[in-house]
Amino acid sequence: MGLVYFGDKIIKNVFINLQQDLTRNGLIERRQELDLRILLELILFIRSLDKIKGQYFKVTWNKFYPPIYADKFYPFEFFTYDFGLKNTKFVNIDGESRKVNLFESTPRVELFYDVLDLHIKNEQLVSLREKLQPILNERNKPIDLSLLPASFFPSKFSEISVESVAYLDEFLDMFREHEEFTKRKNDENKAVKKFHEYCDYFNDAMSLSTKSFIFAIEFLVHGQQKLIDDTYINLKKDFMNSIRGYRQLAQISGYMGFWDLADNNNLCFRIMFIVPDIGIEVDEWIEDIIYYWEDIYFNRIREKDVYKFKGTDAIRFEAVQLPVAWSHKKLKPRFLEVGKNNLSMKKLICEHAISYIVLSEFYYCPFELQLYLKAIAVISEEQSKVESGLRINGKRMYRVFRGSLSKKQSLV
Repeated sequence: MGLVYFGDKIIKNVFINLQQDLTRNGLIERRQELDLRILLELILFIRSLDKIKGQYFKVTWNKFYPPIYADKFYPFEFFTYDFGLKNTKFVNIDGESRKVNLFESTPRVELFYDVLDLHIKNEQLVSLREKLQPILNERNKPIDLSLLPASFFPSKFSEISVESVAYLDEFLDMFREHEEFTKRKNDENKAVKKFHEYCDYFNDAMSLSTKSFIFAIEFLVHGQQKLIDDTYINLKKDFMNSIRGYRQLAQISGYMGFWDLADNNNLCFRIMFIVPDIGIEVDEWIEDIIYYWEDIYFNRIREKDVYKFKGTDAIRFEAVQLPVAWSHKKLKPRFLEVGKNNLSMKKLICEHAISYIVLSEFYYCPFELQLYLKAIAVISEEQSKVESGLRINGKRMYRVFRGSLSKKQSLV
């Protein structure tokens, strides 16, 4: 729609929302090693490498000069910081335990650590620290790339040595010259393209009415372990298809959402709705959607044999209203009332809410959520014949979804 320019500010907005949600669902407390601040700095640092031709630092005999905008980062803490972003887990697929390798952040962050691991063996660093120092004192002697100690890069530019900067330039050259460097940049370009497509969809939904209400609802199932894995996605799809057949909910202009984790790692989905102002109070819209999920839809599907619900089963559907976005004060109220020509507000929603919906899985997607999505994904026949030590190399199971535009004529 031409309203939004993608840049570092958008990524920062995504991380503000991530921090809030991961704190809210307890994931950060359960995983103390996760520091989103450092991960954000690393992502911005890698993006900055695309703007530089030649070496990152200009190095003379006894001085060095960083790029002008590098003062915003100085993110060398991540060189020896263990995020725990990569892990191997087992997923039960068709009754068989399959080993899958998961990575929680962007493809270029993964490449960064892959290249780093080729040259820096962390388990050797402590014992080799004393051995390295005499080597560094001899400026003309090559440095063995496997001997970088954990304290090699200090925390301030003023404390870093010329030798250290020269080593850093050497590593960054290896990283940028890797054959996967540009290819993995294209992965981000695809994610950004998807973000703009969702902004266009949002703009089209807004155009159906002179004024619209926008709000976000999270849909949860308590006791979801009683659901069959491959039916959970179908349950959400059936709910969203049937909701338009209920009274004025048929006139929902559009919606977009994503799968997420709630407390205790329970799978849930969150949706941002765009509904027209047709004389119905916004509270009525919200109450009807929640009532449909918690009562009407639940009572309807519990009779189906596929779900095998019993009268005594501790299964309950719940819907909770959330802010449209945490990262801007104008988006934190229970709902937004926005005119179709209010370009500044639509831009704000794209920059904070839609960017988080679409891009959050690209910049950080927890292992726990990926395992849910892997478990409910349909694994191809070809993959099912591979040995159990399988690495699933296919595309990620995307957790983002959107509806079609309302088939109603424009209500303007």
